[in-house]
Amino acid sequence: MLLQGVNRIALSRNIMRAIHANADIPPLEQYPRADQVTYKYYVGLINFLNENHQAAEEDLTYAFYHCHRASDRNQELILTYLVPLRLCRGILPSNTLFTRFPRLGELYSPFVIAIKNGDLRGYDEALLWAERRLTDMGTYLTVEKAREICVRDWLVHEKFHQVPISLFHAGFLAAGQEMEAVEAECMVANMIHKGYIRGYISHEKQTAVLSKTAAFPAFTERKSA
Repeated sequence: MLLQGVNRIALSRNIMRAIHANADIPPLEQYPRADQVTYKYYVGLINFLNENHQAAEEDLTYAFYHCHRASDRNQELILTYLVPLRLCRGILPSNTLFTRFPRLGELYSPFVIAIKNGDLRGYDEALLWAERRLTDMGTYLTVEKAREICVRDWLVHEKFHQVPISLFHAGFLAAGQEMEAVEAECMVANMIHKGYIRGYISHEKQTAVLSKTAAFPAFTERKSA
C-alpha cells in the first residue's frame, strides 16, 4: 500500500520503483477500475508533493476521468490537487465544476476571479485568507506558484508595450505589491524568461520592450522554463 505522508514520500518512491521493476506484476489496465483510480491518485499525489507537476497532472487527470461519477468525495479529493496544477498552466476551472463541488469553489474561486481580473492584490489577499487550509493540504506552494499567471494577466490588462521599469514598479505598487524597483525589473524579466511575455529588457534604458504582436502568447504556445 502506498504511503501518502509527506515524511514517507521517499519510501513511497522506493515502493513505486519496485513495482515498476517487477515484470511479474500485471499491467495496471488489467486491474479493476477502482484499483486503477486509487493507484493513480496516490502516485499523482506523490508526484505532486515532489513537485513533479507534469506527471502529477497526468496521473490525477487519469484518476479523475476514470473515477465513478457518483463518487463525489473521491473526485473532490483528486480535484483538490488537480485544480492548482492546472491553475499553474492558466487552465481555469468552470463555474459548473465549482457548483458541483462547492467546498472547492469556496477555496479556489477567489484565485480564479483574481486571475481573470489580473487582480494581484486580490490574489495575495486570497493567499493570506486560505494559507492555513492550503498548507494543511500541501497545496500552498503550488497555488503560490500560480500567482505568476495573475501577474501575466495583470500585465495584459495594463496593455503595456514599451515602458520604463519605473512605470512597471509604480504599477506593481498600485496593485499592492511592496517592492524595490530592482525587484520589479526581476519580476518582468522572469515573466519573459518563462515565456509568459515576449520581449526583452533594455538595461541601458531601464525599459521593457514587449513584442508588438502576440506579446502575451497563449499558455499552450509559451516556451517551457
